[in-house]
Amino acid sequence: MTTSLLLVYLALLIAVTRMAPRIVANPAVQRLRVLFPSWRFFDVPGDVPQLSVRWGRDPAQLGTWRPVASRPRRRPQMLAYNPSGNLALAHASLLHALVDAVETACVDESRSPHLDGAEQLAQSVPYRLTSRLAREHVLRSAPEASGVRFQFRLVLAADGGTGEHHELLLSEVEAC
Repeated sequence: MTTSLLLVYLALLIAVTRMAPRIVANPAVQRLRVLFPSWRFFDVPGDVPQLSVRWGRDPAQLGTWRPVASRPRRRPQMLAYNPSGNLALAHASLLHALVDAVETACVDESRSPHLDGAEQLAQSVPYRLTSRLAREHVLRSAPEASGVRFQFRLVLAADGGTGEHHELLLSEVEAC
């Protein structure tokens, strides 16, 4: 009995995956899509935002660009306890929010009549959190952090991070 149910389930699963996808625009159905698996979700990697920072004492001569957040090396114990992986996911989510804020500031300059797009972006929460993340990275990495100035940039890497890079945002030089 259970073998036949398993075979029926497998046949139904194969039949459903071979069907042509249909786009459903109903918002109620869109909210339910998280409950159903989607193997096609990971077919094509998109652009990956990457954050880099450079620092130095002289604002005119900052050092080389260094990546801020990197993926932790996978270990078996991460299946049960994974704070470093969760932090990496939070950083990735923040960078995606910053990409959205940059695109919104570039497109919609009518949100505040007395602020231009750059000022709106600099006052946005994702920008301020990213600036704080970059500052904390400099404070951890710089041997002598007093008087150090830093600058961060947001780059979109095509093809899941392996393709060409497109600079999306370059911040002003800030003090630690």
